[in-house]
Amino acid sequence: MAKWETGKPPNEEVVEVKRGRQIIRVRAMWGRDGSLPHWEAEDRSVLWSPNTFTRWRRVPHTPSGSTR
Repeated sequence: MAKWETGKPPNEEVVEVKRGRQIIRVRAMWGRDGSLPHWEAEDRSVLWSPNTFTRWRRVPHTPSGSTR
Protein backbone atom coordinates (compact mmCIF):
# COMPACT_ATOMS: atom_id res chain seq x y z
CA MET A 1 0.00 0.00 0.00
CA ALA A 2 1.33 3.43 -0.93
CA LYS A 3 2.13 5.95 1.78
CA TRP A 4 -0.13 8.98 2.33
CA GLU A 5 1.53 12.17 1.10
CA THR A 6 0.85 15.86 1.78
CA GLY A 7 3.00 17.46 -0.91
CA LYS A 8 2.01 18.52 -4.40
CA PRO A 9 0.07 15.72 -6.14
CA PRO A 10 0.95 14.82 -9.74
CA ASN A 11 -0.95 16.64 -12.48
CA GLU A 12 -3.81 14.72 -14.13
CA GLU A 13 -2.75 11.38 -12.58
CA VAL A 14 -5.37 9.36 -10.71
CA VAL A 15 -4.56 9.20 -6.99
CA GLU A 16 -6.51 8.11 -3.92
CA VAL A 17 -7.82 10.53 -1.29
CA LYS A 18 -10.04 10.20 1.77
CA ARG A 19 -13.51 11.69 1.70
CA GLY A 20 -15.00 11.07 5.11
CA ARG A 21 -14.48 7.36 5.74
CA GLN A 22 -14.36 6.55 2.05
CA ILE A 23 -11.30 6.34 -0.20
CA ILE A 24 -12.00 7.71 -3.67
CA ARG A 25 -9.94 8.20 -6.81
CA VAL A 26 -9.42 11.71 -8.14
CA ARG A 27 -7.05 13.79 -10.26
CA ALA A 28 -5.38 17.06 -9.33
CA MET A 29 -5.80 19.44 -12.24
CA TRP A 30 -2.98 22.00 -12.14
CA GLY A 31 -3.29 25.27 -14.01
CA ARG A 32 -0.64 26.70 -16.32
CA ASP A 33 0.31 29.19 -13.61
CA GLY A 34 1.10 26.34 -11.18
CA SER A 35 -2.03 26.77 -9.06
CA LEU A 36 -4.44 23.95 -8.28
CA PRO A 37 -7.82 25.19 -9.54
CA HIS A 38 -9.65 21.94 -8.67
CA TRP A 39 -9.68 18.20 -8.17
CA GLU A 40 -11.85 16.04 -10.41
CA ALA A 41 -13.31 12.55 -10.00
CA GLU A 42 -11.64 9.70 -11.86
CA ASP A 43 -14.64 9.54 -14.21
CA ARG A 44 -14.67 13.37 -14.47
CA SER A 45 -18.24 13.54 -13.13
CA VAL A 46 -17.52 15.67 -10.03
CA LEU A 47 -15.22 18.62 -9.28
CA TRP A 48 -13.94 19.66 -5.84
CA SER A 49 -12.25 22.85 -4.69
CA PRO A 50 -8.45 22.82 -4.24
CA ASN A 51 -8.62 22.66 -0.42
CA THR A 52 -10.99 19.69 -0.23
CA PHE A 53 -8.23 17.07 0.10
CA THR A 54 -5.00 17.49 2.07
CA ARG A 55 -3.53 14.00 1.78
CA TRP A 56 -3.25 11.70 -1.21
CA ARG A 57 -1.48 8.50 -2.22
CA ARG A 58 -0.54 6.88 -5.49
CA VAL A 59 -2.89 4.21 -6.78
CA PRO A 60 -1.38 0.75 -6.26
CA HIS A 61 -0.55 -1.12 -9.46
CA THR A 62 -0.57 -4.84 -10.04
CA PRO A 63 2.40 -6.49 -11.78
CA SER A 64 0.41 -6.54 -15.04
CA GLY A 65 0.25 -2.74 -14.92
CA SER A 66 -3.45 -2.39 -14.26
CA THR A 67 -4.79 -0.74 -11.12
CA ARG A 68 -6.31 -3.02 -8.50
